[in-house]
Amino acid sequence: MKKLTLLLICLMFGFAAFSQSRAVIPQSIKNLPLENVPIASVDESLNFSATYADYKFGEWTEENVGETVYDLQSNYACQNRIYLFDDGTIGATWTMGFTDAAFPDRGTGYNFYDGSAWGDIPAERIESTRCGWPSYMQYGTGGEMVVAHTGVDVGLVMNYRTPRGSGDWTEMFFTGPEDHENFIWPRVVTAGPDLMTVHLFAVTKPTGNGGTPYMGMDGAMVYSRSTDGGMTWVDENIILDGMGPDYYNHTGGDYYAIANPVGDNIAFVMCSKWQDTYLMKSEDNGVNWEKTMIFEHPYPFFDWNVTITDTFYCPDGAVAVALDNDGIAHITFGITRVAHYETGNTYTAYPFYDGLAYWKEGMPPFEDGDMNLNALDPELLEEDVNLIGWTQDINGNGVWDVIGTVASLGNYRTGISTMPTMTIDEDNYIYVVFSSIAETFQTDEQNYRHIWARTSKDGGDTWGDEFYDLSGDIAHMFSECIHPAMADNTDEYIHMIYHEDTEPGQAVQGDLDPYGDNNVPYIKILKPEILGIEDPVQQLSGIDFVSQNQPNPAVSKTDIKIHLMFSSNLSVHVHNMIGQKVIEIDRGTLNPGVHTVSLDVNNLQNGVYFYTVTAGAEQITRKMIVGK
Repeated sequence: MKKLTLLLICLMFGFAAFSQSRAVIPQSIKNLPLENVPIASVDESLNFSATYADYKFGEWTEENVGETVYDLQSNYACQNRIYLFDDGTIGATWTMGFTDAAFPDRGTGYNFYDGSAWGDIPAERIESTRCGWPSYMQYGTGGEMVVAHTGVDVGLVMNYRTPRGSGDWTEMFFTGPEDHENFIWPRVVTAGPDLMTVHLFAVTKPTGNGGTPYMGMDGAMVYSRSTDGGMTWVDENIILDGMGPDYYNHTGGDYYAIANPVGDNIAFVMCSKWQDTYLMKSEDNGVNWEKTMIFEHPYPFFDWNVTITDTFYCPDGAVAVALDNDGIAHITFGITRVAHYETGNTYTAYPFYDGLAYWKEGMPPFEDGDMNLNALDPELLEEDVNLIGWTQDINGNGVWDVIGTVASLGNYRTGISTMPTMTIDEDNYIYVVFSSIAETFQTDEQNYRHIWARTSKDGGDTWGDEFYDLSGDIAHMFSECIHPAMADNTDEYIHMIYHEDTEPGQAVQGDLDPYGDNNVPYIKILKPEILGIEDPVQQLSGIDFVSQNQPNPAVSKTDIKIHLMFSSNLSVHVHNMIGQKVIEIDRGTLNPGVHTVSLDVNNLQNGVYFYTVTAGAEQITRKMIVGK
């Protein structure tokens, strides 16, 4: 395990926090075209010198948990790849393969944190057949499930086991509609009180990937729902109202995302260069769905063989969605600019346009008065309202110090700030992590991307003053850091994995770099490190956060972590359902920082309890379960 800590002797250790120093990209660079970009998704087949602006240091833990030579983790947006369980264990997945170039060994790489250590880096997939693009989730109260596509007529491969972290996987297959059994690029979550309701979205194979049209659509998004963990299906391969051929004529790969369910709220978002961006949401665990428009595409029923366009701003396809504690959907996506000047299966991209858009339920859609051609122009969006991410002027000299040629960018068919992942904690604090070009970090020919974080402490109404470079340390001087994936749930930390390469771009598509070794690092970051905490004495409250007790349900002992902003008298009281005080702990005056309070619940009966943390005049109450 690698622990990167504060070293004042070298400015390259720790992650940096930059105070919204937006890099201004020259118009001459913005107008550089990348021509003949393929539309179809992939088929189944050094210099460093920087003088930094002022920033503060942080501390975090990083460990490599996986390896792969196959490097296409997603066409645009990633599936749910990592999960933090209530007992503090973690599962992480990725697409893994080592035998280029056909990769017959491709499948799900999987590793498990048992509460004290990660397992060995895997060398074999968990499935019996070649597959990829895994979605990972909790299965029932103590199990886990991985769903991936095979690219052949058996459709999706589903593996589950109980208990999680050990034992044999049980494998089954789920096929697409008749004569379209081979459907691909799934998004899957489990919901319901027992986490046995499976919500599954996948795409029938488009013609560009060897398929045929279904229901008049060249790639149709179909939805399936099971209430018994995938043994039987209540809804099977249906097209939801608002997503079918009356509205769209195609669906491609990976320009969509699904949120971790909150109660009976399920949220799925579509976000493409070539069609509307919209939210599909169910408030009754998938029985009924409602569509909300986010961005209406300027060229309805875009057809690559017919439609000619002007240049227009649009989502780049990399999107994330999360539900807050009230079931409100929050969405963020990268912005780019494209055109389709002549018919055919390629388009012209302008990859130097930069911006990370933000929208939540209750906001109006993105629109303007000119066909929506400029509705997503980053220069017209309002910073910290519906524009929350952009590349940073790291050295503070007012110039964007990059190589500045089309070839200098790793070709992911996205914008500059892209590949977002988002999670919302129990306080409705929002954490957005994304990949963006980092000026002054480069090879002789190409610019590197870093992983960046930004946060909101009021449900997305305002955003913190700082951008945090999570990979701006000496260990990542020559690393391309892309496709971050955060666990949808948190404790006192946010937990994430990402993809690390030594060269910008990919071997499978885009740059067509030579195949090489790639890593899958796991990183956890203490929340206060990226919540914009400057001077704890000036904070209005003494408690920054109180974690959910771990483990929960508690058996004999359970721990609560509390972050104090300044010195306070700390106490913890536990009450039962009828208000009787059953545990009382007084820790006296404690210094600022994170403190752990252990509760002995051996003498408590099974049931629901409430613990109240008091620091000075402030109190925070949370629910816990005792189950022996």
